[in-house]
Amino acid sequence: EPASAKFVLEKRLGLKSPPLISMGDAPDKPDPKGFIHLSKKLLGDKLGSSNIPIGYVGDTIADINTVMNAKKEIPSQKFISIGIAPPHLHAKSLLKERISYEKNLRDAGADLILNTINDLKNINLDLLWKNTNQKILIDIKTVEIMEKKLNELYNEVLEILETNLYNIVYTEKINKT
Repeated sequence: EPASAKFVLEKRLGLKSPPLISMGDAPDKPDPKGFIHLSKKLLGDKLGSSNIPIGYVGDTIADINTVMNAKKEIPSQKFISIGIAPPHLHAKSLLKERISYEKNLRDAGADLILNTINDLKNINLDLLWKNTNQKILIDIKTVEIMEKKLNELYNEVLEILETNLYNIVYTEKINKT
């Protein structure tokens, strides 16, 4: 829902009037129309080789396919597909399943697989798109604030799941750095 997505982005992550495309605003993934529309909103309606690369972080094959389809629709724009296994697969006891899941993301076309969301801070963007002088500037303090708020939100969701919705027992929680 747009209202809940807006709440998370503004209240939980502290973003001011973020552009938002949520379920119902665009065709379902892997149709790239919503992703492309949001990209145009962020870059002033112009996509192509003269623009900075646009990264998309997702934890499903549908997310990876969305980026792959955007690359087909606008081949001159550099779209980067960044995959990450969902939080429940980060327990040590599920390492085999996580490795298999990450292989599926790679096979679907992910340009990069993150071990944790914290790895976003350490991506060497030059390795992801060669033959370009373009750079993306990331304010590390903003990333750290978002990371902290995402971790808090993740813990709240886990608490809700553990106490109210399901009888889930986690053997380990994700190691937060």
